[in-house]
Amino acid sequence: MEIWVVRPDGSRLTQITHAPPNYLDSDPAWKPDGSRLLFTRCAPLNGSLCDGENSVWSVNRNGSGLRMLTPACRSVSKTPSPACPQDGQASCSPDGRRIAFDRFVGVRALAVGDDNLRHVHLIFPFGDNRRAPDVDSLAWSPDGTRLAFAVHNKNGDRHLPAGGSAIFVINADGTGLGRITPWKLRAGGLGELDWSPDGSRILFRTVTAFLESPGPSYGNVYTIRPDGSGLHQLTHLVDTGVQLGSFSPNGKQIVYTTSAGASSSPSSDYPDVFTMDADGKHVTPVTRTKNWEGTPSWGSR
Repeated sequence: MEIWVVRPDGSRLTQITHAPPNYLDSDPAWKPDGSRLLFTRCAPLNGSLCDGENSVWSVNRNGSGLRMLTPACRSVSKTPSPACPQDGQASCSPDGRRIAFDRFVGVRALAVGDDNLRHVHLIFPFGDNRRAPDVDSLAWSPDGTRLAFAVHNKNGDRHLPAGGSAIFVINADGTGLGRITPWKLRAGGLGELDWSPDGSRILFRTVTAFLESPGPSYGNVYTIRPDGSGLHQLTHLVDTGVQLGSFSPNGKQIVYTTSAGASSSPSSDYPDVFTMDADGKHVTPVTRTKNWEGTPSWGSR
């Protein structure tokens, strides 16, 4: 799995990363000036895909300047320690000076560091015990003061409702935690959350059924205000895979992937990239391939 870039009209499809065999590159996120991309690289372990080290990398928009930001780990382990963290789903602050990301050190945490992933501050909204919920899908507010993220209660019954997932908002310093979606909506997918450029809406998707290959998980796309009001459903898919995605720089469109209307055969269910207006209208295909396209991010230029 590798990172590609393409113009919104589908032209100039270009490969940016060239992952080693059995490594998976995913979750691309642009730096604010559009010069570089952050992404997650997942390593294999004992012949199994993505069971090894997860790390955050950066690369120039033309594929040059590849650099690993996560501290190198001397030993690969399935039980990471603070000295050997697992990082992923990086998101750059609007001023380009900070990176929010997902760090796993025996429990998954929200973390914020500088633009080189140094001076890292861990935020554990639910404590650091091994039954704490998973935290992922990070998105900065346009003014850089808050973060939206998803919480998944799938690590036992310490946090209820068991199996629930929801979107939360927190200040960048770790204060002011608040849930903005109902647990029963099952909001939040890995790496799939965005804040509108004017700060008025948060884009997310629901997960109604987790699927493995060949298709993405079932669900739908929604927006909501940061205070939890104004929930609005943009797609109305039934038993169909969907992935986000982000707003366009002017906030008028959204990029996402879905297997609904994709060019792949009915037996493969692989998704293509699409855009739609911010109100869910005028769905337009961007890619038309038989490959899997996922976790798109709209660049700044």
